[in-house]
Amino acid sequence: MRGPIIVPGVLCAMLFLGCATARTAQPADTEAAKPVGEPAGTAVRTPLVLAEGQVDTSSVESIIAGIIEPGMTQRQKAEAVYDFVRAHIFHAPAPREGPRANNFAYGVVYDPVKLVNVYGYTYCFGNRSALEGLWEAAGLEARGAGIGGHAIAEVYYDGQYHYYDANQQGYFLLPDGETVASMDQLERDPIRLILNQQNPSDPFFPAAGNPKVPYESRVILAAYFASRERQGPNANYHMHDTSVLRHRMSITLVPGMRYIRNFYPQGKYNYRPGQVADELENGYFDPVAGPQDFVSDRRYGNGHLLWQPDLRKSVGEYAAGVWDDSNIAQDEAGLTPEAPGQPARAVFRIALPYIIVGWPTSWESPPNPVGAAVVAATLHRKSEQDRQAISVSTDRGRTWTTAWTNEKLGTTTQVIDLSEHVVHHYKYLLRFELEAKENPADSRLSALSMNTSFQVAPTSLPALRPGDNQMTFKLGDETETEITTLDLSSSEAFQRDVHSFNGIWFRPWQIRGRQGQVGEVIYELTPPKPGTVAHVAAGAGCRRQPWRLHHQDDVKIYVAENEPKDWKLVFDDDVPIYMRHWSYRAFGSTDCSPGTERAYVKFAVRTESSVTLQELWLRMHWRPDGPPGLPERGVKVTHLWAEGGEERRHVQKIDQAPMTYTVTTGEDVVNRSVIIEPVRDPRTAWRENDPPLARPEPDPPQFLDRELRDEIRMLLRNIDDDPDEWLPIATEHRNEWLAGAARQGIAMFRMRFPIEPWSPGPMPELDADEQARLAEQVAASPVSRVIGQAATLLALGHPSGRDAAREVMAGPNRYQRLGFVRAVNRYAVPAVPDELLAGLTDDSRWVRLAVLQMIRRAPSKTALEAVAGMAEDDPLEWLREEAKSTLADAE
Repeated sequence: MRGPIIVPGVLCAMLFLGCATARTAQPADTEAAKPVGEPAGTAVRTPLVLAEGQVDTSSVESIIAGIIEPGMTQRQKAEAVYDFVRAHIFHAPAPREGPRANNFAYGVVYDPVKLVNVYGYTYCFGNRSALEGLWEAAGLEARGAGIGGHAIAEVYYDGQYHYYDANQQGYFLLPDGETVASMDQLERDPIRLILNQQNPSDPFFPAAGNPKVPYESRVILAAYFASRERQGPNANYHMHDTSVLRHRMSITLVPGMRYIRNFYPQGKYNYRPGQVADELENGYFDPVAGPQDFVSDRRYGNGHLLWQPDLRKSVGEYAAGVWDDSNIAQDEAGLTPEAPGQPARAVFRIALPYIIVGWPTSWESPPNPVGAAVVAATLHRKSEQDRQAISVSTDRGRTWTTAWTNEKLGTTTQVIDLSEHVVHHYKYLLRFELEAKENPADSRLSALSMNTSFQVAPTSLPALRPGDNQMTFKLGDETETEITTLDLSSSEAFQRDVHSFNGIWFRPWQIRGRQGQVGEVIYELTPPKPGTVAHVAAGAGCRRQPWRLHHQDDVKIYVAENEPKDWKLVFDDDVPIYMRHWSYRAFGSTDCSPGTERAYVKFAVRTESSVTLQELWLRMHWRPDGPPGLPERGVKVTHLWAEGGEERRHVQKIDQAPMTYTVTTGEDVVNRSVIIEPVRDPRTAWRENDPPLARPEPDPPQFLDRELRDEIRMLLRNIDDDPDEWLPIATEHRNEWLAGAARQGIAMFRMRFPIEPWSPGPMPELDADEQARLAEQVAASPVSRVIGQAATLLALGHPSGRDAAREVMAGPNRYQRLGFVRAVNRYAVPAVPDELLAGLTDDSRWVRLAVLQMIRRAPSKTALEAVAGMAEDDPLEWLREEAKSTLADAE
């Protein structure tokens, strides 16, 4: 029985979901479909074409496999990720998606696979998340941060964090010429390390040569680091786990499909006018030109999936591609109802790894795009009693919108633009509805063509270069991918998706555990067609107030196979104490056993203070029944390029996978397109310009203040040339971002630098009486209230300090344990007290790291023996490597 939904008085937005509920419902991550679809040997799944030396960017796992080599040090891994991100993501307005596109935390794209493949650009905060996510996938520890008006990322190796800026392409070295500086070190001496850097990286912040936004000025960037003492929105902060690792570049192609990806833009990109107001005000972004890099020639690209299924029964392309149908008869003239007087439906699924985009018809809000998804259909309708319509669904067939109804009689070809229904989605279902009053032949669909346009990042495509190009065609894991961001907009939407829930409070976009309980929300994942579940991933957007960190606040994610029991833990929350930003991400994944028919995901949340779930998403890789491999007729790959203004092409028949082939070009190569298509029945033919597309010509925008843009850029150049003269002038500018940054620059030059880095203080000097009085205080109070006093006694080796240390280190509060270790670390102890060595196996990685850092500074034989165990057994790769590094330093 469903748990009660309590709506108390005016708190009607808050729902208490307190009792377990089990229900039989359509799984949250699947589309309704009966077991019809392509016959064996016709579909090609996850086809990939890679140039020699190109990284496979289709998933986080393949990216890491392509850039991380065996035997790399942690620094080499960190810099391999940094080089990859700066080569694939340039600086331009951050893309936003989904129903919460206006929400900074959950609407901005933070997925590195999307940023690398779909967009190729983002602002600093998206770039920071891509770095963080890929660093962690490479087995490193990473975190994000905000400094005044810029977002950055740091990675941990060799005993400290290091700041790499892939967005602005550079980093800063300490005076030793070797060590990459951390945020903390830059805060302490920004003038020497940034403005007077003696060992610049390569590249070294190239945008500073012609800055266009404040933090591209080196003076202002340095000032942002120096603003660490400020309060309010410009204060520096740390955050953690901002990346979203959920996307994969999976696609299934059936005969009649052409998968075309272009290296050039065609004017279609993810444009949201309401979200670029700041860019327009600052004169940074020109929406007509679209996203482009200002320090290179990188831009966005476009592509389209053309689908022209031959509807003749003898050809078999309809059977190979239809997603679902009912009451449909097929002959050599196309599709009709099987029985008159009853609805007949044929459903086609368009599922892309790229976001669907169209041309704006207006540069003012709303853009009203066209050309994102266009259908051409040849139909015959005999009488007014015969009905024909097209419906669209973007929620896996749960709801349908009628997009078009045929009002004409006779045989006609109709062109229907579906853009308003599908733009900014990644997949949709298209349903043809045929109904014949008397004779099935009176309502017929005889020809069909569907064209869906998308956005693509050209740097992710297999580019040709002058000379011989070795290309490789291969198949990925040959699974289908279903990704669902669950609808938390209302209690009805939440309950529609969920399999069961217990012990939670719900209100729109927020789930929290009942006080003193662990709340649970369970979802079921089932393949939409006959097949098995190969892999499951799940994530949550979490909120936790940094000033209300509580050790019992917790988020866990579990996965179970076939039945909701025998749960496997795939994520366990461990929020660092330094976090000063409210949002972070939970993420976990696991492979499933062969033959798994369905999977279950459980989100568990305990809210003793402030933690809530703000977003939930599921990813399922499922393997359809039937033999894997290439279609029986093979696959055709076409490379298009230009040489000296003349168009060239190379067509390659693929009859095995993997397969390597060579494309030879001349000089002056301009890449155009790469096309993948299953080889069709020789009786079929492609129809050019079907469906026809017409690009609109909207009026040019009037809201880009070019005078303001030029003023800002001139001032930024002058600030770097002569800060003493131009910073005061910039403080009076009408653009508040620039004026505020200039004020921070002036404040920086008034501060005294260099600031000495932190180092432990001397050992306390207390005589026996003073130690006894301190011990009495510790004995008379709960240890949580006398952490500092107990740490002082431990540093002195006093028995009371040792007793307190054992009590704290064995206690349940990880923040107390970490605080105690840090309190002891204030003193230059000659060796880490034995009572703290238990922290090397603590369940919190932050406690383990803090103890290891102490040992690195003050090693002892006993401590190093414990570190040797950590180097072998710690569950985190980066901490194992840090332990090995500590042992190596001690030799």
